[in-house]
Amino acid sequence: MSDKVFQLRGDELYKRHKGNQVKNLPPLSIVATDIKTAENAGSILRVADAVGAKEVIFLTTANENNEKFTEKKLKRVSRGTSEVISWRFSNVDDFVKSLDAGTSLVGVEITNTSENIFKAKMPPSGYMVVGSERYGVTNKLLERCNKVVHIPMFGEKSSMNVACALSVAACEWRHQQQEMDIS
Repeated sequence: MSDKVFQLRGDELYKRHKGNQVKNLPPLSIVATDIKTAENAGSILRVADAVGAKEVIFLTTANENNEKFTEKKLKRVSRGTSEVISWRFSNVDDFVKSLDAGTSLVGVEITNTSENIFKAKMPPSGYMVVGSERYGVTNKLLERCNKVVHIPMFGEKSSMNVACALSVAACEWRHQQQEMDIS
């Protein structure tokens, strides 16, 4: 190995990226509830693409207006990821009704029964549910989750930005899938 460390660019970066891609990843979808800013929605799309998620579903209350998430703004803040990953809006009630009985939902939230994500056994596939920046995952969704995990926090604050939390949680889920040699 060379003693000189350098950032990959151009063809070398492209080859490394293509070498990291895994075909036939187990399905992982992201559910983000009551996200209030297009910037967070864009970051969620970028994380979803980075972990090879199948889709992102932005859940809202039935009467909420989604005009703040115009396709043009999401394209800009997601750096184009909105064009390469499937995403849509739905409301909580319709989403819960649409789920098959065996579908796994994993909530990322601090609750009285949540497990440390680094000690929890994640299911082979399913939905990862993250909540709004202010109120977290709704009780209606938490009740439907098969598992609720939290990210241990070691600093003064008890939580992190929704897109940052999703990054940690989704990467841990994918890491566990690789350890199980599912893909």
